Amino acid sequence: MAAHPYTRDQLVPHGLPKGADVVAEGRSLGRKITVGRTLFVEAHGVSSESEYKRRMREQGRMMFHAQYGLSNWPDSAEGLKLIYHEATARGARIDRFGICLDRAMGLPPEQRDCVPRETGLKLSDRSEWLQIGRVVPIQPHMGDHMLGSPASVQNVTYAMEAGITYVGNLSQFFLFEYPSWKDQTTRSIETLKALAIMAELRDRGAVLSSNLDDGPGSMFNDRVSVAGWAMVEKYIAEDLLGVDVSHCFGNLVTDPRLRQATLFMIDAIHGGITNGSMVVGNTMYTLDDDRNVAILASYLTFDMAAQMHRPTGHALYVTPVTEHRRIPSPEEIVQVQVMASQLEREMRKALPLFSVRESEELAATLLERGAEFRDNVLRGLAAMGVDVRDPLELLVSLKTLGGRRI
Repeated sequence: MAAHPYTRDQLVPHGLPKGADVVAEGRSLGRKITVGRTLFVEAHGVSSESEYKRRMREQGRMMFHAQYGLSNWPDSAEGLKLIYHEATARGARIDRFGICLDRAMGLPPEQRDCVPRETGLKLSDRSEWLQIGRVVPIQPHMGDHMLGSPASVQNVTYAMEAGITYVGNLSQFFLFEYPSWKDQTTRSIETLKALAIMAELRDRGAVLSSNLDDGPGSMFNDRVSVAGWAMVEKYIAEDLLGVDVSHCFGNLVTDPRLRQATLFMIDAIHGGITNGSMVVGNTMYTLDDDRNVAILASYLTFDMAAQMHRPTGHALYVTPVTEHRRIPSPEEIVQVQVMASQLEREMRKALPLFSVRESEELAATLLERGAEFRDNVLRGLAAMGVDVRDPLELLVSLKTLGGRRI
């Protein structure tokens, strides 16, 4: 057998604390958090978004996701009001919205004004967090630059207090970097503490969302490896820690069969009872908005067919056709949400014409071969001396290796 190219000393920093101790600290923090209630959960009479999704999945009902966020909260709030009222008036229902966040939100608060400004929202204080779920009866989702960042603990704490119970994004921990931040050990510890907080709050609706297209999965050349990576993340967060994990994907997946198969694979690895966060829209748009309408309709058609055949709780992320070149306006978001609402009605009539058999067969292959990938990763790390039962050692060593070396 060939010698492994890395040793434990190269992957795990000297003096790294035991993962169990970090988890205990995180769970202790979680017990002090009161999970807030949003206008959405109050309007639907549920305890959390997870309960709402479970209800919708059991009823076979479609859910829709929008993405919005300007550079400040007051303007973002006004835009959300317009989106909600206009979409509702036109017969469309938006179940959840994601906030477009500035990368600086992943840094500790005292460092956020020391890095270049980006186009997303940068929340100024806890009071703005608490307003997010109280503007419109659409459930907020916090994805980018939350869990997995140096500011993981504060971000997860504030999100839970605001009633934002679907929080991401574990995959970004392994790939994303933050301006001027170099201390990966502290970032790993903060990430594990935040995971432990979410494990503690699982029975109150806390769900970890992880976008497979935002992490090492975006560097792999095949979907088997992406499936295996989803299983690696599940092993760390769900099997070792007890976090309720929901994987999402779709940004970079243009093939309809692969979109359906990946969805079915995700549902299967989580036991067929997942309350998925969202299926992200195909963002591989052209420079021609009229052609982008066809791309939008195509991926939504097959994503809807998948949900109608096998509901997984994932909302469908409807991507405005202008997103590739600028921040979409509220009116453009309403436009595609109304289009998606009508497309669902048309799909209900056409569903008998759609078969997902080939997608299900591909999903079975992804599951079988993905399990080999996961087992190879864990066996390889163990052979290098990494304790694969210690979640902190796993986070640190996988971060050190990176997607290509994995």
